[in-house]
Amino acid sequence: MKSRIAILLLLLTWSIGATAKPVVAIGEFEHRVRGGSSTTHAEVLKDRILDLIHNSNKFEVVERDRLKDLLKEMQLVDAGMTEGDAPESNRLKAAGFLIYGSILQSSLSVSSTADGKYVKSVFEVQIRYSDGQSGKLLAVKTCKGDVTRTLLPGEDNKVKKDALVAAIQDAALHVVNGLVDVAMPIKVVSVNDRYITVALSEEQTYVGEQFEVYELGEELTDPDTGEVLGNDEERIGLIEVVRTGAKLTRCKPCEEGVFLEDFDKGMVLRRLTKKAVKQQKTKRPKQSSLKMLR
Repeated sequence: MKSRIAILLLLLTWSIGATAKPVVAIGEFEHRVRGGSSTTHAEVLKDRILDLIHNSNKFEVVERDRLKDLLKEMQLVDAGMTEGDAPESNRLKAAGFLIYGSILQSSLSVSSTADGKYVKSVFEVQIRYSDGQSGKLLAVKTCKGDVTRTLLPGEDNKVKKDALVAAIQDAALHVVNGLVDVAMPIKVVSVNDRYITVALSEEQTYVGEQFEVYELGEELTDPDTGEVLGNDEERIGLIEVVRTGAKLTRCKPCEEGVFLEDFDKGMVLRRLTKKAVKQQKTKRPKQSSLKMLR
């Protein structure tokens, strides 16, 4: 009950002063795995998510040590002190998103081959993304970290621990990528004669990752409820990350018949699922395109 109350209280998070970035708070993670330290796993997961969100440069993060202050501020709101009514020195602004969910799997397994012994760590969480103002559930996503390490003589425990932490880190990255997809789709920032530059940090992607790019069209709404369902969109083509940076990432087309001039600022990127990556038979661009990319 206490955890549910904490989640409900966090559905409205607040920041002092105005900010152009949406605010994100991390709620509770229910542990559904038998054995292991639920507190340790949840705390490590929260820390990794907080670090990745902060490094994305897209959000303001509510630190856990501020939650008591936030709840006090919420009492002012309950008393009718909205941003327009509160003193100028302590203006409150409604924030954007809450992340919470359940830890579904945390496992370590050891296998042996002719080449040696390996440990495989799997960490899986079910994540819920909620709107901080309305409390509406925006999306539910299952995020899995899957890491394999070589077991070294005399270092079994250290390697197993490192594998688990790496799996949690991998799962946390999927959690934050999901948040970005829900809150603000990845977009093309600029296109020149060499690269397609997109708003992704080195924490959010890696060299070789591929994205499908879409041009958004007319906004579509439900004729009965008026709810915005999304946008009409046209697939432009496939691009691949060739260079990452602190705030921006460079990409190039990696699909036959698709060229740099086909892309434009504001187009939206979608990550390929693992299944799509396996099924994708990427072809190199035509020779004329390769000359242009150099």
